[in-house]
Amino acid sequence: MRLAASISLHPTRTFHGHLYPLIGYAKRRLATIRSQPIFRQQIQVEPAKGHHNKFTPLDSFVLAAFRHLRRQSIHADVAFCPLPKLVQQYDSRAGKIIDAFLPYESTPDASRRVDFGGVDDGVVLIAHVIDDGDKHKLSICSGFVINTRGSIEGTVVASCAHTLEEIRRSSLLLSPSAKSGNLLLYTIQPPVEALRTLPVNPYPIPVETRIRARFLSTDDPSKPGWHQRGPHAWKKWTPGHVVSYRDLAGREAHPGTYDTLSHMLYSQIPSPGSSGAPIVDETSGSVVGIVTGSRMNSHVEGLRGWGTPAEALFELFQLPGLSTLR
Repeated sequence: MRLAASISLHPTRTFHGHLYPLIGYAKRRLATIRSQPIFRQQIQVEPAKGHHNKFTPLDSFVLAAFRHLRRQSIHADVAFCPLPKLVQQYDSRAGKIIDAFLPYESTPDASRRVDFGGVDDGVVLIAHVIDDGDKHKLSICSGFVINTRGSIEGTVVASCAHTLEEIRRSSLLLSPSAKSGNLLLYTIQPPVEALRTLPVNPYPIPVETRIRARFLSTDDPSKPGWHQRGPHAWKKWTPGHVVSYRDLAGREAHPGTYDTLSHMLYSQIPSPGSSGAPIVDETSGSVVGIVTGSRMNSHVEGLRGWGTPAEALFELFQLPGLSTLR
């Protein structure tokens, strides 16, 4: 029997549930997961059998965790929503703005700044899973918790959209679509107070500004700076700088002008599974972008990191102070 759903992994908790979208501007796509938290301290998960040779140990663990949750759902109030339904909801709410707002935090105080050396840095791992007998498809990315206020209930996680769009094109799911986007929001219900929220900066930072990007590794890295953050997963806040910005047409754009800053290029090259992770201003400690991937900037400069400026997140919400908020 084929079963597909999305789960979120945290060092001390596993969350899963159904995904229903609230879409922002047409050029920005947004979706949310609502789920009940499932504590997985001491849960013993046997490696998944029959997986593809290209599966990493993390892939095998995620698939095994997914099957464990599926078995648990038979005996508990745990509901799975089929991935095709999630995709349908993701498409159906295009053009809507959420009746909530995201606070402007360009210069957060010390208690709110991203802690590059902390155990809980507000970043989670998100997995979209299709399990069809001996055939499997996994799409893994990262996300980070944001401090929304208004009508959204639950813990809100921001991430990228292309990993969901990647798995929807799988032959195991057969859900093609011409629509595309770059941002997702997930909500975990009931709220998980222990998860740290990250401050988000609505103002694009200048080129050459020093940044840290949160990268993921599924192999035990031999280089310094990597720290284990869960089963078969390591994290690192990799230092670098902003290289340039691009508009929707790929032309160079500049902050502080009327240019549309659709994309951010940065010096670090993200590792697989890092898409959706935060890019943070090293000085202020606020999120200034979301990791998307990498691309060739030029034959001279070579490969660069590719991301979405954090100001795009604010396009999905009401402006602070609007009377529509309750």
